[in-house]
Amino acid sequence: MVTLSFVGAACSDNGADLAAKDPKAAMATASKRTVDAKTVQLALSAKTQAGVSVLSGNGAYEFGAKRGRFTLTSVSGTGVDVIITPDTMYVKVPNKTVDGKTYVSLTDADLATAAASTNAPTVQLAQLLDRTRSQVDPRSTLDALGENVPNLKKVGRQKIRGAATTHFTGRVDLSDKALAAAPASKKAALQAARNTFGPDGYPVEVWLDNDGRVRRVQYALVSGTAAQQTSTTVRLDLYGFGDDSGIVIPKTSDVGDGATLLNPATTTAPK
Repeated sequence: MVTLSFVGAACSDNGADLAAKDPKAAMATASKRTVDAKTVQLALSAKTQAGVSVLSGNGAYEFGAKRGRFTLTSVSGTGVDVIITPDTMYVKVPNKTVDGKTYVSLTDADLATAAASTNAPTVQLAQLLDRTRSQVDPRSTLDALGENVPNLKKVGRQKIRGAATTHFTGRVDLSDKALAAAPASKKAALQAARNTFGPDGYPVEVWLDNDGRVRRVQYALVSGTAAQQTSTTVRLDLYGFGDDSGIVIPKTSDVGDGATLLNPATTTAPK
């Protein structure tokens, strides 16, 4: 299993050199080098095996403050603007307001209640918001890459958004043994990844730039029964390291009750 014991020795190497010499060490330091940039811009896409777009979006994240913003559009055309902080999610849905407020705030408890609802639109919206939150915060993805990707294979070199990168393939290990061996500070992020993918983990492709930072992560989400499985390829691009995140937390006067948004019977459209 890859561990962060490589970090101290590897940080003095150029990212491209380290990738060529020791792919495991390069992957182990990739999370730290990416986070060291303080901020990052994000672009997300998700497509079925038939090439049909399921989700698309873009945003930014501040690693130190643990806050991010994201605009996400689903296959149905539903769009949401999301801002997350460590304890609150602010959501803006086009053409909808709650008591005249532009944004609503949601907690984990609000989303859990909505996900357990018997109202299908409510459940779908709650699931969309939960997926959005996981994409706005790339730390769990980066932590999984930095800790648990054995059997790495270098594929070659490729340019991503104009940046030269080294392309790797591997499999993220989310087994009981892997989680037990992970540092305490990383267990929550790895458990979050396991909740999505299961204990068997998942195959992953990663592109690291010449500074050793993650430029792209791509993996497949498989759902359905064995007889009717569908595969969705998810791609997350990271770029604009150190740029202004553009994150502005909504004023209290502009924020309504999120639980109301998740109840279609009480959500109102602007006049």
